[in-house]
Amino acid sequence: MFKEYNQNQIFLLPPDISKMVAEEHIARLINDIVDTIDISPIIKCYCPYGQRAFHPRMLLKVLFYAYATGTRSSRKIAKKLEEDIVYMWLSGMQRPDFRTIALFRSRQLKEIKAVFVEIVNLCVEMGITKIGRVYIDGTKIEANASGHKMIYLKSLKRREERIEKEIQKILNEACEIDNQEDKRYGTKRGDELPSILRRREHRFKKLKEAAERIREQKEYLKQRSNCSKTDKDANLMRMKRDYIYPGYNVQLSTNNQVIIHYGVSNQCNDTALLKPQIEGIKEAYKQKPKEVIGDSGYGTEENLRYLEKEKIEGIIPYQALKREKSRAYQNNPYSRDKFIYDRKTKRIRCPQGYLMRLESIQRDKKTKAIIKKFKGRRCKSCSGAIFCTSAYQRGYEYKPWWEKTKEKIRYKMSLEKVKRIYNQRKMEVEAVIGNIKHNLGFKKFLLRGIEKVDIEAGLISIAHNLIKIFRFRQKPMYCGP
Repeated sequence: MFKEYNQNQIFLLPPDISKMVAEEHIARLINDIVDTIDISPIIKCYCPYGQRAFHPRMLLKVLFYAYATGTRSSRKIAKKLEEDIVYMWLSGMQRPDFRTIALFRSRQLKEIKAVFVEIVNLCVEMGITKIGRVYIDGTKIEANASGHKMIYLKSLKRREERIEKEIQKILNEACEIDNQEDKRYGTKRGDELPSILRRREHRFKKLKEAAERIREQKEYLKQRSNCSKTDKDANLMRMKRDYIYPGYNVQLSTNNQVIIHYGVSNQCNDTALLKPQIEGIKEAYKQKPKEVIGDSGYGTEENLRYLEKEKIEGIIPYQALKREKSRAYQNNPYSRDKFIYDRKTKRIRCPQGYLMRLESIQRDKKTKAIIKKFKGRRCKSCSGAIFCTSAYQRGYEYKPWWEKTKEKIRYKMSLEKVKRIYNQRKMEVEAVIGNIKHNLGFKKFLLRGIEKVDIEAGLISIAHNLIKIFRFRQKPMYCGP
């Protein structure tokens, strides 16, 4: 009636663990790839002396599989090595302690980007991706820090001023006591120091120590306005769910949903992070992308000048383009686009038909671009002045190169071919971010400090690419330009 069931049955020959792992399992792919890639940069991090360490290939296989299946805690990975047959097979039945896994991840994987580039090159050879067209976007990921333990530059300055006043007050009181004792005892020593003064000296010492700590914290902040006490590299950022929390800005460059390059920053805005991404791609693959597609967060004059200098085609709308397309902006008779540059007189003509006066010609500090500043001449007597400006005179800054570039972008973004490429960004980099956060559960970093956070970002990027290779082997995908 029932099949024979006996837990105490002894095997005649020891079982082969590899046969217990399915042939089409992703662990087999991870095993094969890690066995073939060059990990010499990681091996160089090891010291040749002392106790023999676990082999880095084994630990890489375990970590890559763990991140690809949504397990990141070192304690949970160590537990899996004792319970999960796939982990046992990857580790060769070895059981490194959770501390070993944590230390390997945080200390020995400083050269993880070299391994990441090896895997991307493998994707290129397999025809999964190319370096030609790159989609760039950023996402905010929470840091391993508390949002209630923050250091703010403004509060540091206020505390420093208060401590300085307290110190000065104590010094003044000490001088006054010295003067009184001089009058009472003259050149003689007098009695022991009063208890009230001893307490004051103790407080003076504590205040001095607090002032020194504040100076160190201010030096650490430098150009930043805040940082966390637990992770001093993390910044307060507005997260996807519209709440503020300490975190990092992770930048991803993708093609055909394969991550080509990644970067971690504590800057809240994406504006200054386009150039590091392009330079990183150039350094890693010894070639630059032909096209870069990004949202308006990257559409600054400085970034577009950089792309033009590097001769890279950019499909990036400038930041005000969406607002210019709004009905309210277009129906406004005094919006910026209603002020026209007269090429004959080389002056600006306002919507009322009056020529504006050239006030000065300057150069931008960052881009070194020419800026022509104009002022209205008849604003006081103009009937539309109350609708045009709240100031005494309407001002207008004209940048020749920037205005021509905006005109080119407006025309480019109106083309159907460009619209299709730009809309593809939603299925490209944004889909990758969704997979990492939702499917792999990567919503918060476990490590602290920007260097260690960069390692963890590399691990999740590798895990995502390994999943893409696995899916590609099951069902080949189209690789775009």
